[in-house]
Formats: sequence, C-alpha cells, structure tokens
Amino acid sequence: MWEEFISKATKLHSALKSALVAIAAFLDAFQKIADAATNARALVAIAAFLDAFQKIADAATNARGK
Repeated sequence: MWEEFISKATKLHSALKSALVAIAAFLDAFQKIADAATNARALVAIAAFLDAFQKIADAATNARGK
C-alpha cells in the first residue's frame, strides 16, 4: 500500500518538475522574443523566435528523459 503511494507520488513529482522546466523555458523564450523585437529588426526577432522554440523543444526532451 505505502509502496504504491510512494511510487505514484514520485511519478507526480517527476511530472510536475518536467512541467515546470518546460514552462520556465517557454517564458524565457518569449522574453527573448520580446527583447529581440524591442532592440532589433524583424529578421533578428524571427531568428530569436525560432531559436527560443528550439530551446523549448530541447528542454521538454531533456525533462522527459530525466
């Protein structure tokens, strides 16, 4: 009984941790987009946008693997 509870709690902890990592990467990506749009031309902003989403994908992949 306790083993099952601990196992499920551990899985929940892992899922929440992964979600927080992905959310943090998502927010960081949009901050970079906003900074690039404020400080540079449109092409630089688009490049930052694509780079930011690549980082989100990488963070999500790494979070799932841990």
